[in-house]
Order: sequence, then structure tokens, then C-alpha cells
Amino acid sequence: MASKLNLKPKKFTIRTYGIQSRIVRRTGICAPVICNIWKGNRKPTPEQAKKLEEALLHYGIDITCFNLLYDVRHGESLPDYYDRKFGKD
Repeated sequence: MASKLNLKPKKFTIRTYGIQSRIVRRTGICAPVICNIWKGNRKPTPEQAKKLEEALLHYGIDITCFNLLYDVRHGESLPDYYDRKFGKD
């Protein structure tokens, strides 16, 4: 019965519904901060970038700490950055 309740998708992408809430639960960073980082309104601190990198890599999304801190353009959302850097999902 427990295996039927496993609703996790087999492959996570940067545009997977609910990925932000999963990252909030995994990292402990509050939801508004994750939302602002995701939309490109702010950049993460180095500590936040390290936690985000670990969570994203856990879900199979290859964005590193360096990418989060230096490679994402100001005002560019993470899904747009991922599409620009790695192509469409």
C-alpha cells in the first residue's frame, strides 16, 4: 500500500510543479527568499547558494553554487537561466 502512495515524479526538472516547496523543506531557507531567488529578484548568499546547490543536485538539476552566485544574470529567473545554459527541459 505504501508504494502506491509514492507520488514523486521520476524525473525532476527546473519547471516541476512544487519543486520550490520541496527545496524549502530540504534546505530550511524560508519560502519568500527561495521565491525571490527563483524569480531573479535577488541573489543568494554564499551559505544559501551552498544549500540550494545540494538540494538541486539531489533532485537532478545541475546548477552549482558558482552558477547561482556569478553566472545567473540580474533579473533572470532560474528556469530562464537553465534554458539559456543547458537548453530546454
